[in-house]
Amino acid sequence: MKIASLKGFKTLPLHARITVIVGLVLTIALIIFIFLARSFFIQTTKSQVELRAQTLVDYLTQTSVSALVNYDQTMLHQYCTAIAHQRDVIFAMVIDQNGKIIAIARNPNSVHTVSNTELPLKYLKRGKTDRFITRYDEDNSILEIARPIVISQTLWGWAIVGLETTYFEHLASRVRWSTLAAGLLIIILTIVVIQRVTQHLISPIEDIIRGTEEISRGNLTHQISIKDEGELGQLARKFNEMTLKLNYYYRQKEMLNKKLHEYSEELEKRVEERTRELNRIKEEVVQIFHQIPIGLMVCDVTGTIRWINAEFMKIFGVPEEQRVVGKPLNRVGIFKEKTIRKQLQSIFKKHQKTSFQHTINLEDGTRRIVEINTQPLYEDSSTVSGMIFIFNDITLEQELLKKINRTKRLESMGILAGGIAHDFNNLLAIILPNAQMLHLLLEDREELLQYVETIERATEQASQLTAQILSFAR
Repeated sequence: MKIASLKGFKTLPLHARITVIVGLVLTIALIIFIFLARSFFIQTTKSQVELRAQTLVDYLTQTSVSALVNYDQTMLHQYCTAIAHQRDVIFAMVIDQNGKIIAIARNPNSVHTVSNTELPLKYLKRGKTDRFITRYDEDNSILEIARPIVISQTLWGWAIVGLETTYFEHLASRVRWSTLAAGLLIIILTIVVIQRVTQHLISPIEDIIRGTEEISRGNLTHQISIKDEGELGQLARKFNEMTLKLNYYYRQKEMLNKKLHEYSEELEKRVEERTRELNRIKEEVVQIFHQIPIGLMVCDVTGTIRWINAEFMKIFGVPEEQRVVGKPLNRVGIFKEKTIRKQLQSIFKKHQKTSFQHTINLEDGTRRIVEINTQPLYEDSSTVSGMIFIFNDITLEQELLKKINRTKRLESMGILAGGIAHDFNNLLAIILPNAQMLHLLLEDREELLQYVETIERATEQASQLTAQILSFAR
């Protein structure tokens, strides 16, 4: 409920809100003023009643002294009667120090009785040193005031007067209500004047506020009506000029946004074309990398494998790319050997470019001789982002090289054997004719001829062996 009231108050016009606030402030001020005035009037009324009662009892005391000195009781009654017939006086009496009534007079117009208003003797004696003794009844409607009668410095008795306070209370009440009525009238007149003045002063401000609301809704063609040539009129004029400039700038902004949108569409189109071209080039590069006859492996700076090509999988017998990619090198089986693991650690530590050969045992038991080349990858001119490994399977080349070396050795041996056989054949060519000559000379000596024939047979066998060696050498 309070929130709804507050929202309703905020929806009021500004001059109405100012009027309500001023009215509330004045009402609160009037309530405070009435409260203070009431206390002031009560205190003032009480003081006036007591002052009048003191005057009457003082007069009665002075006249009583002269009457008592002259022992004239009739005069004493006359004084009491004169005072009792005063306005608002209930009674006037004189008592001695024992409380005996010496003289008393009552106001015939008063509804109060003396028996209800007499001061007790003990109350009078308790205050005998005071100048005045004052007492109110329970409802503060009667005031009783007493003064000691002193003759020759001796307390003779008391003069007592009783007064009604109703008249003064009625008077104070009338004054209070008059003050309240005057205050309300002043508040109403003040609110009316303030409402008119604030409405006149705030009307241009409300026009400006409505103008700002129109502009906030996007109506940049709105113009504030100028009703005043003062400061608010100048403000409204400047506001209208600002609105015109905003409208101009807004149109310029729309034109720029339109051109920017066109440029953005063109740029997006070019970016899409360039992206498609880059993706195509990337696919071609990936295909080329997969088709080249060397193994490629890319690792980050932590030694984790990020990419391999098809030749790598073929060289090392990797059936699936997922079994290797994403794993550290030291957890891949082909790189678990101690020697290559140390080399890889050194490479990643120094980020060095190097080349070396290594024999790797595959899971199926075969051995691969690979030539490994490493090259650091740079994110910029000085920051290394990873390493690229190039694997070249040289197993077949090494086997061919071994065969070639074996063939060369055999060829060298054949040449050597041919030379030896040729020289040996030359020696046989000397031995065989001489043996044949010796055979002719010893035909008649049979005991020696068998030795010559043995030499001839050995020479012929050696000649055949030499011919075979020469044939192998060729």
